[in-house]
Amino acid sequence: MIDGRRILAVVLARGGSKGLPGKNLMPLGGRPMIAWSVKAASESRLVDRAVVSTDDPAIAEAARAAGGDIPFTRPAEFARDESSVHESMIHALDQLGTFDYVVALQATSPLRTAADIDGAIGACHAAGANTCISVTAAPKSLYWSFAINAAGRLEPVMDNRWQTSRRQELPPVYLPNGAVYVARVDWYRGRRTFVDAETVPYVMPPERSLEVDSALDMTLIGALFTGNMTSSNGNPDR
Repeated sequence: MIDGRRILAVVLARGGSKGLPGKNLMPLGGRPMIAWSVKAASESRLVDRAVVSTDDPAIAEAARAAGGDIPFTRPAEFARDESSVHESMIHALDQLGTFDYVVALQATSPLRTAADIDGAIGACHAAGANTCISVTAAPKSLYWSFAINAAGRLEPVMDNRWQTSRRQELPPVYLPNGAVYVARVDWYRGRRTFVDAETVPYVMPPERSLEVDSALDMTLIGALFTGNMTSSNGNPDR
């Protein structure tokens, strides 16, 4: 709760991933990946209730074993490849009563912490904004980006004047990292989006911004977990 406003967090974990089948249950730091999002949500100081939305019985069982609250099964029509995350979020809100803020937490961001969740909620509330999303600095400036045009030639995506700039002269650029999405419930129900012209950022470091979409992502995140567990004698600060 923040200033008397009640907050619902929804951990999203669909069972039918095509890019990396079964990724939400893959072992990471001695636990299935879903467990890390359940842990972060449960440790938040501001979230009043945290639930898991999944269509998959195995994911539900693993989340429950990690202490997760699974009050419903996500309907199959909201768990297809083409389904929108907003369908699942509205479904959760409809099941669980009245809240002032809703937070979406994708299970594919296992490095996000409870402090990140609270930081994004706090940023949204402090700014009086409708939404806040977590972002991280782009590893290379998008001002140097090119597209390949119909003639097979490189074409600058941005204004040409940036192509000759030194890295230090370029404006900083941030990318959504998929870890935390916050919205005012009354606004979100009508818009069904987490991004508009008034959205505020919560900036996360790159080492907590990795998102699992492929086997390579899983390998990289596994290496980070191994390093953290080694440096903290088996007790990573998550």
